[in-house]
Amino acid sequence: MPVSYKPTFTGRFLFLKKLILLLFLTIFIKNDSLEILNMAEKITKVSKEALELIKKFEGFCAQPYLCPANVPTIGYGATFYEDGTKVKLDDPPITEERATQLLQSVLKTFEKHVDSYARDDITQYQFDALVCFAYNVGVGSLKSSTLLKLVNTNPSDPLIKNEFLKWNKAAGKVLKGLTTRRQAEAELYFKN
Repeated sequence: MPVSYKPTFTGRFLFLKKLILLLFLTIFIKNDSLEILNMAEKITKVSKEALELIKKFEGFCAQPYLCPANVPTIGYGATFYEDGTKVKLDDPPITEERATQLLQSVLKTFEKHVDSYARDDITQYQFDALVCFAYNVGVGSLKSSTLLKLVNTNPSDPLIKNEFLKWNKAAGKVLKGLTTRRQAEAELYFKN
């Protein structure tokens, strides 16, 4: 005598759950809307490696000073505080710990801008390099750059390296420090 199979309530429920998931995925695949499935992979914060790279190139200065662009600066290249107040030359000195806190806080603005300007499928290294670049040259310069246009067209385009390297001048003069920084940013961008 053949044995008949009677599905239990749990078995029916699991089957129904799988069917609903399959229908859901089919609809999104059919509409080319897989973005919802990739949301968890979107990068919006710099890594510790990027933070250390910025600190290395900016250097720490406890006292406010005028940077090469004649802008009052403190800590690790900060030109303003968390509340948006601009750094002034008569501001009190800060500790290295305070400078790191200030950098992390100020970087949030740059992360938001890079996140809004760049495509959503860039890697952590690419995001890090763009934030490092923007922190140095400004978000406006990044937004209008050929570098960003190339990133948004094809993040793997080898010409992106050349675009980083073009940003090595201050007042029309090539600066060794900026050349070194742009090379490091380009290497970070293309790191695997």
